[in-house]
Amino acid sequence: MVLRWVWNVSHGILDELIGPTNVEDRTAERDALRDKLDHMRSLQPLIHELQSLRKQLDMPPRVFEEGELDRDDADQMLQHEIDELKKLMNRRGEADALAAEIQSLRKELQMEPRVFTVRESHFDHVRSIIHERV
Repeated sequence: MVLRWVWNVSHGILDELIGPTNVEDRTAERDALRDKLDHMRSLQPLIHELQSLRKQLDMPPRVFEEGELDRDDADQMLQHEIDELKKLMNRRGEADALAAEIQSLRKELQMEPRVFTVRESHFDHVRSIIHERV
């Protein structure tokens, strides 16, 4: 029974290797794999930049779903995420600068330093900090 299964499997493999379209099929398979490898290599700098920005923002590494990077527009998707993270990074810098200015003003007014929450000091609360500044 085992010998028959091995023979059937090997017979199928032989068909792939010596069949009438074997060279064309294997060439197409090889070319597809080369294209996929080239595609992944072209995405690597974007992936590295994306992960680096996430690390700077104290975010967990991006985990990609299966096939997500195989899409034709994967480079555009990654670039969009990078652009959004850069905007977030700029807002974080603005918020940190405003928080420092608020602390300086409070000190000059002999007030206790303000304790900012993590969310206020790092992300989307620039407007509330600007409001307090006025």
